[in-house]
Parts: sequence; structure tokens; C-alpha cells
Amino acid sequence: MSLRRWLRGMRRAWSASSADLDYVHSAEGLAAAVAAPGERSWRTNPLTGVAKILVRVAIDLPNLATQRSAPPRCEHLVVAGTINQHHALSPLIAWLPNMAMAAMPIFVRTAPSCPNRFPTIAARLSGLLFLPKVTVEAARASGYTRSSYWYALDQHLEGLGVLACAHAWLADTGAATLTMANDHIAHNRALRLAAAELGIRTVYLQHASVNPGFPPLEFDLALLEGEAALDTYRQAGAIAGDVGLVGMPRYDQHLAAARRTSRLDQLGVSVNKHDPVDGVQRLLHAVATAHPNIQLALRPHPGDTRRERFVALARAAGARFSDAREESAFEFLASVDANVAGESSIHLEAALMNVTPLYMDLSGKALDWYGFVERGLVEVVADVADLLDTLGTLRTNRPDVRGRAHAFNAAIGSAWEGRSAELAAKLIIGDEPDATQRTAGVCSPKR
Repeated sequence: MSLRRWLRGMRRAWSASSADLDYVHSAEGLAAAVAAPGERSWRTNPLTGVAKILVRVAIDLPNLATQRSAPPRCEHLVVAGTINQHHALSPLIAWLPNMAMAAMPIFVRTAPSCPNRFPTIAARLSGLLFLPKVTVEAARASGYTRSSYWYALDQHLEGLGVLACAHAWLADTGAATLTMANDHIAHNRALRLAAAELGIRTVYLQHASVNPGFPPLEFDLALLEGEAALDTYRQAGAIAGDVGLVGMPRYDQHLAAARRTSRLDQLGVSVNKHDPVDGVQRLLHAVATAHPNIQLALRPHPGDTRRERFVALARAAGARFSDAREESAFEFLASVDANVAGESSIHLEAALMNVTPLYMDLSGKALDWYGFVERGLVEVVADVADLLDTLGTLRTNRPDVRGRAHAFNAAIGSAWEGRSAELAAKLIIGDEPDATQRTAGVCSPKR
């Protein structure tokens, strides 16, 4: 990247709003749900945000020798910011011609493995230069938005830094389309904005369940999993581009591994960042004591910083530990018969694998964040005692639950079941499925 092009990008980013880019922290309802307990208090010091950026740069420096800062020239560029995004996008590799996948590591501990990468170090260092701009923005803001500048200063700065570097990087690829799997994190929003300004067709592939607090869809094409996601995004605001209901591409290869037993011998416990460690400990102990013949498996969210504590909990309870950074959700679910979790999209993935999804909110919020309770996808468990009773019932009489997921996965029962990645690629390329396939109701472009 030449100095001239970098300066041009810096001027463009100077006119952007960092709060608009960092939607996930600036939108009060969304931020309140994604922030882990206690996280907001230690991040309110501006120096903490600057320090976090410098630490990420230092950790990332050794990767410069082994990873290219720009992908080969390609027609279709696919960019993943986290491991979960990479899992969602990688099935497209087999179906998109002349494509390249690149990593844009948002957080060091959940960075996807990919030889091509966005120049994240340059973007982070560039972002630090916007500290005066962000300080002025914060002074002019009010209410919750004002506090978000200091709570998530690193994300505000990095979003501007990505925008500053994105124009030159994207232009060098020669890509006609840019596909991503996130619409609310600053890095993804900055890259989408730069692509749109360059005339590159932008595509969003849903990578997890969604909530009305998400931003309105601004992509040229949004590839959603089912009607439930489309209804949710309509609540979020006007949809700017076309929509294709394609099912879940990352599920294609796991369809054959769906559970077929009517017994419950293996129980998964999936933990999100809101779940208190002591609550998880009590749950594991209670199940191990009341149902010693049920094998337990504990799986924290890949972004949870309490990993070592959960490793110790699993060991003490005699449970298998599932590392989400190494084992995908579907691989994990293929080994259990039921899964208990709070606010997590893993409930939908469980239902698709015919694993009984048990909703138990250890955090005390009970938000039904993704509408799984409202739409009848999950079985609600009130407390540990209720869980033990439910497990007793399910031990020898576990029902088939895949049908519950139809509203969330349009491919179920259609000609495209198990072929969602192929359908998504066709829509990205611009090919229309034939009339027979369209009648399955999977491809439904709508404004």
C-alpha cells in the first residue's frame, strides 16, 4: 500500500462516524446483550482501549512472515473475521469459481487460520491516529452512545483504521463481489462500506441466529437461513438489497450425522459469556450426581476468556471438554443427544442435528434473544431441579426435533437440503435456480 493511497484512505475515514461503524457497542440494546458481566467497568478507561490495540499488534507481528497481506487477484473475495465466521463461509470454497478467502482477525484469540489476510496491523496502528477525532465525537455525543466511546474505544478506533486501509486493499484484489458473515462489528461494517464505495457487490451470509437489535441490512444481497431471520431483519429496519433464503451452508456436510437414537446418554452443556461459573459448576455437579450414567460434555463459547476455569470444571465433573476453537458446533453436537444452553444460536444447530435443545438461562436475563422460546424450537427448563426431571423423561423417550427448525432453515425438506452452499454460491454468482428448485421456497429474493 503506497503512502499516497493510505493518506487518501485516512481522509475518507476521517469523515466517517466511528459510532455507526461500531454498531455492536453503540446500539444500547445490542451492546447490553453482548457484553459479558463486569466487562464494561474495566474497559471505561480510554488507556485500556489503546493498550488493547497495542497488545493485539504485538501478538500479531509474528504472523507477518507466514501470511500474505493481500489475497491473489480474484473475482469473488470472501473475508472471515472470527473462527465462527470462517466456519460459516468456508463451505463456499467448493462452489465459487475464481475465489479467494482472506482473514481479517478481529480478536486475537478467535482469529481464523488463513494464508491470506487483511493488513490488520496497519489498520490497528492507523486507528490510533483517530484518537483526537473519536474524542471529539464522544464529547458531542450524549447518553449511552457517549459512554460507548470509552467502553469500546478499541473497536471505534479499529473500525476507522480498517476503513482507512480497506479501499486500497480491496482495489488490489480486483474482486467483483465481497462476501462476509457479520453485519454489526466495526471491522466488517467498515469493509462493507469501502466495498460499496468502490462499486464492489456486497454479500452477507448469515453465520448465526439474529436479533431485532441488529442493524438494518445494507448489503446488495443478504443470504439468510430462513423465514425467521427474514422476519427479524424486517423488524430491524428497511432491507436495502435482495434476500435469498438458502438454509445453513455450514450444516450441509453434517446432515448425515444427525442423531437417530431415542435415548439420552450424552448431554452437552454449552456456555455463553453471560453464564456464571458457579452456576455451571452447580449444574454439572447436580447432573453427575442424579444421573451418573449420562456422559457430560462442556463447551464454552470460543470468545469466552474463562477457558481454563471451565477446563478445571469439566475435569472435576468427569466431563469431556469441547474446545470451540478446534471443534465446530456441529462436530460437538454429533456426539451428544441433548444440549443445555442459555442465549445461544447453538440451540438451532442442535435441533438440526436432532439433538434435543434445552433452554436454561443461568444468567437470569431470560431474554429469548433469538426467539427460540417464542417459536417453540427449544424445551424450556426453569432451574436445575427441572432439568434433572426433564433428563429423566428424555432418558428413554427422546423425540425427533428436526421439524421444529423449519422456520429457521428454509432448506429443510426442499430440493436444496444438504446443498445450501451450492445455492448460496449460485446467488452470489448471479445464477438463478431453475423453476422446479424455486418452488421449494428456498430462494426468495425480496426487497
